[in-house]
Amino acid sequence: MSRPASIHDPGIVPLLSALLAGTPKLDGARCIERPDLFDPRDRGEPLKAARARHQQAAALCDSCPSVALCRAWAATQPRELHRAVVGGIRPRLAGEHTTPAPQLIGA
Repeated sequence: MSRPASIHDPGIVPLLSALLAGTPKLDGARCIERPDLFDPRDRGEPLKAARARHQQAAALCDSCPSVALCRAWAATQPRELHRAVVGGIRPRLAGEHTTPAPQLIGA
């Protein structure tokens, strides 16, 4: 059973502010247009479909004015982030045997 919010509970805004502290402002980021392309491979998603989706995401990064800031930020993040496309860097997908990871596209 969840407890009711109290008057002294700081709420969601301060929590989100703390979580997002240090995240760069990525003006004009292309990922905003199609965030679904950048997500990690879904369970049951065919390898070929995930590769194609990630390639589309990386192509958007090629023309993104914020790609350098995005890559710099990604380099400071936990390893789990590297299951998604970030800053034009595609992850190695489970089932890939010969593709080195990560792949930098358009650098």
